[in-house]
Amino acid sequence: MKHRLAMVAFLAALGLTFPAIQGCASWAHPAQWQDMDVEYDVGFPILWNAIKLTLIEKFHTIERERSAEGTLVTGWEEELNYLAGQGFREQAHIHAKKGEKGWRVYVRVVRQSNEEPIYTLESKHARWQAADDNESRAQYLVGLIHSKLKALVN
Repeated sequence: MKHRLAMVAFLAALGLTFPAIQGCASWAHPAQWQDMDVEYDVGFPILWNAIKLTLIEKFHTIERERSAEGTLVTGWEEELNYLAGQGFREQAHIHAKKGEKGWRVYVRVVRQSNEEPIYTLESKHARWQAADDNESRAQYLVGLIHSKLKALVN
């Protein structure tokens, strides 16, 4: 009987602990947005064209595009590795909106790592886990969008 009560108390404590741990997990990888102010006096169609051309060149596919809202999400780009935890996939999120002095573009590159220990080179077996955003790639995309926009304007 004492063992049963101890087990019930343990399971109750465990049940109260897990939601708290799960809630903390969402803070482990906060969104890291990179942004840029568009210094050229351009309309939204030219800006949007520069963004789309850049992302198609770098990510190849666009999964979701809402030009009326100024949002765009690319498909996942995978880079598998034979070492467990070393493979990853990335997806770019773009948000463009009108600012006080012109357009402002926000870029985020979401990264997930493959935690599958055995079949690391097969994406169908991958176990994707959230990882830190790739800030350097987001900054790189900001630079490419700026360059593409400059080429379209000049």
